[in-house]
Amino acid sequence: MKIYSIELAVFNPNEEQYQPGYIPGGDILLALMNTKFFPIFYGAVCIEEDGEGRKTVTGRIREQCTYSEIIGFELSEENLTITKIYRDRFNKPIVEYIFSNRIDGIWKGMMRSSNGESKVSNCKITEIPPSFFEPIVL
Repeated sequence: MKIYSIELAVFNPNEEQYQPGYIPGGDILLALMNTKFFPIFYGAVCIEEDGEGRKTVTGRIREQCTYSEIIGFELSEENLTITKIYRDRFNKPIVEYIFSNRIDGIWKGMMRSSNGESKVSNCKITEIPPSFFEPIVL
């Protein structure tokens, strides 16, 4: 079993790129929220394989007002693809994040939805070791 944390930033296509206006000692969350790439989404995914090589993908992404369910996750040295669905919405749009360029540990790519929306997106994936879930008192 492998577990990954996910941080996604989605950029608005009609706005110029903007760097967070963070000042040391200031409110980093407020600085991030005031950028052009807000929203930032957070999630986690668990990948389990059976003895025959079949994968089970379980995960969710927390968004501004809702959650989406991760229904696909592929990670290799060259590519990252995350597919999610909004089960609580009437038309249940499917969104796919496709990344094929990694710079300084950040995946660069696009977000495309089944309703035709497309935006530039960045993603940071971190594998979480099993020891993270072991309660150890020092």
